[in-house]
Amino acid sequence: MVDLLLMITIGFLGSFGHCVGMCVPLTTAFSLSLTQQQTSPLWQQQFTFHLLLNLGRLLSYTLVGAEIGALGSVLIAGGQMVGMVVGYARELQF
Repeated sequence: MVDLLLMITIGFLGSFGHCVGMCVPLTTAFSLSLTQQQTSPLWQQQFTFHLLLNLGRLLSYTLVGAEIGALGSVLIAGGQMVGMVVGYARELQF
């Protein structure tokens, strides 16, 4: 039970720190750049802006996740291949 509570706490603090450190400044910077161009953007422009911002965020997280997943699968496959080679080498010795 302590492990579960520890994992939840670390996950929350990590995600909260990520949002405060990265997402908030990026969103603020984009929002401020939008308001400097126009004093009162139309709701369609705001909708398009937020839609593109979130689609870009979703795409970047998807690509990073796919890259990390591919790296993990290569490492697992490499470890399995080493295990097979060691097994064959042991059979050849006897």
